[in-house]
Formats: sequence, C-alpha cells, structure tokens
Amino acid sequence: MKALERYGNYSIYKVLQKFNRAKHDDMQKVRMEKSVSFEEMLETEIEKENSIFDALNNMNKQQLEVSENVQKLIIDPDSIDTHDVTISMEKAQMSLSLAQNIVSRICNAWQEISHTSL
Repeated sequence: MKALERYGNYSIYKVLQKFNRAKHDDMQKVRMEKSVSFEEMLETEIEKENSIFDALNNMNKQQLEVSENVQKLIIDPDSIDTHDVTISMEKAQMSLSLAQNIVSRICNAWQEISHTSL
C-alpha cells in the first residue's frame, strides 16, 4: 500500500478501505436482520403449540360427534342417516390414525436423536 501512496494513487487505497468497511457493515446488517428476537421466537412457538392443541381438540370433537351420532342411531334410527354416521366414523378414524402416526414419528425421531453420539 505504501507503493500506492508513493505514486499518487492514495485515493484508490482510500476507496478500497471504504469499500471493505461498507462490505463489513452490510454483512453485519444482514446478520442483525436474520437474527430473530426472543419475543418473535416465543410467539412462533406459542402459535405452533396452539395449532397442535387446535388439531387435538378438533380430533376430540370428531370422536364425540361419532358417539353422539351412534347414540342417535340407536335411540331413533329415523333421526339420522346411516351414511352420515359412517362418514363421521371414518373421519374420526382417519384423524385418530393421523395423530397416532405423528406421535409415533416424533417418538422415533427423538429416539434417533438421543442415540446419536456427539
């Protein structure tokens, strides 16, 4: 760099310095933008938790609806269509099966993670 200063190209040296500083500052800004605050992370986790609870509540409602429909069918067969009972039973069975598969996969993933050596 002393050679640049000697030949009057000191301005090029200053431009390169400013460019490197600007590049470094831009990288810092990108890092700061990518970092998520604790509050945002907590809100995201709460939303996920709420959606899981909503899914479980929906599955529970489907199971209760099946029970009510079967009771109606037994007490007063003309009050409800047999197809509606069958459809509600299949919906409830599918949602329960999906929940069981999700829980099973989560447990398997946890076992794999816990057995992984660091």
